Amino acid sequence: MKNLKSRYSANVEIKNPVVIASCGLTETAEKLKKIEDSGAGSSVMKTLFEDEKCRKDPAPKYKIIQRGSGKLTSYSFYSYEQASKFGPWEYAEEISKAKKSVDFPVIGSIACITEKGWEEYSKLLEEAGADAIELNLSCPYSDHIRDYRNKMNEYIKDVLKIVKNSVKIDIVCKMTPQLNSPLLTAKIIEENGADGITSFSRFAGLDIDILNEKPVMHGGYAGYGGSYSLLYALRWISEFSPYIKIPVSGSGGIHNGQDIIKLIMAGADSTQICTLLYLSGFGIIRKLIDEIEKFMDEKGYSSIKDFKSKICNKILSLHQVDRTQKVKADIDSNLCNSCGICEKICNFNAISKTDNEAYYIIENVCSGCGLCVEMCPKKAIYLYQI
Repeated sequence: MKNLKSRYSANVEIKNPVVIASCGLTETAEKLKKIEDSGAGSSVMKTLFEDEKCRKDPAPKYKIIQRGSGKLTSYSFYSYEQASKFGPWEYAEEISKAKKSVDFPVIGSIACITEKGWEEYSKLLEEAGADAIELNLSCPYSDHIRDYRNKMNEYIKDVLKIVKNSVKIDIVCKMTPQLNSPLLTAKIIEENGADGITSFSRFAGLDIDILNEKPVMHGGYAGYGGSYSLLYALRWISEFSPYIKIPVSGSGGIHNGQDIIKLIMAGADSTQICTLLYLSGFGIIRKLIDEIEKFMDEKGYSSIKDFKSKICNKILSLHQVDRTQKVKADIDSNLCNSCGICEKICNFNAISKTDNEAYYIIENVCSGCGLCVEMCPKKAIYLYQI
């Protein structure tokens, strides 16, 4: 049996690296029980906001935004879901209920607007039995993301000082992706006593109804996420994880077990999912774990540690990249249907056709860029070593 044990934070061990991120699906003890029964390693409860107006969401609050054309499409899960509906005492009661009904670690989440709020809410969650607290310093449409965007690092220092002086349980900072230097911010988080980092929350975005000439849905900014955001998380986690010792929980763009494996290879200790759970249901959790175990079987790995940070020392720098042309493209005439897409998109004019509409590569012009290979609908084009 594979050892999937991981760490959410310095002192919080979890049975596997799949953590459900703070969202509406983690709001109650009943929902946490369902998450545990589905196989997740842990869950971060929906954030308790000090600002009471955030405890009630508008309706509708979710929108799937499609982008692209033809087969090249993507989507964004656009949402305006802010805080837990509970006040502080009700929230603490849900934590207490959860601690009695689930065996995995229960992680609280708070977002405050005053020093008193950070102190009192963190104490309340610790007294209720939370195993750790995730500081939501990153809600994509909250006021502090806009008000403190040019001094976020100082804000993080101030909040950590208050909370670390108030409680003894682990404190994890959830980072916004809207930073000048995530590497610098990660180091500041560690240096100021945090027991872990969650990277990252969703981006803040805006979509517009051009017919009615106004923002869509509720009329303001919203959080958005999708599979594309994985690349941003991989880029920055792979850069800062070698320089910090506290655990990192990778978040953003996970849509299958391979994405979780990639985040661990980039240096994450655990991972968090949200959008995928909304769009696929709780059954997806078991599937993710099965995919991780299958990968480990195929590679001969016995624990998560065997492939954690595996690619960090393999990322080439600007001057290390080999720019020697080693490949060119060719077309398999047996597979080609003469659609002409490759000729249209080749910016080197390296693709032509015969009188009978058979396409071919002009070998001495082809740069081996690979775009035609990616765009061919019949997979008739391939790269070969020269």
